[in-house]
Amino acid sequence: MLSGLDTCVDAAATAGLTLAPIAFLYIAPWINMSGPPNLMNVWLAGSPVHGVPPPTPPTVTESNMISYLQSMAYFQANPRNFAHLQQCVQVGAALLP
Repeated sequence: MLSGLDTCVDAAATAGLTLAPIAFLYIAPWINMSGPPNLMNVWLAGSPVHGVPPPTPPTVTESNMISYLQSMAYFQANPRNFAHLQQCVQVGAALLP
């Protein structure tokens, strides 16, 4: 999973972006669930995905991640799972420095 996070950091950097710490809390479980973040990397590098525009510099925000993930068929078919993901992220976010 860490290599997947690294590829996200690298993809975002090509578009002049950094990932907000909370963005990692959305990305890590998604990679764990779906595998290598190839499509996410396309989006982070600056291309729209499923009609979701790419993030704008300087930072990939929580709002960006929510928009992207909610465009995924899995979360559209399972909205309660997205709500659960958000609950988990909020628990983790409380521990961020």
